[in-house]
Amino acid sequence: MANKKVIVGAGMGSFPEALAAKVNVKLESPVQTIEARDDGVVVQLSGEQMCADHVVLAATAPIVSRTSSRQSKPACGARIR
Repeated sequence: MANKKVIVGAGMGSFPEALAAKVNVKLESPVQTIEARDDGVVVQLSGEQMCADHVVLAATAPIVSRTSSRQSKPACGARIR
């Protein structure tokens, strides 16, 4: 793949704002665990479980390593669209 430069004309903050306008975003929601399952991803928050096809995680590498799991689990129930 050729090297390509991406320039965000409205500033780097416009990228997460545009993404947040299209998907379910949880702010100030500490993540307990993230599990990759055969049918998607399960994110366990404090008192809430979310199931989705994909997850965008904004965190440092040490935090991600403490919260993620690659174990196969049973199918997830309700899905976020």
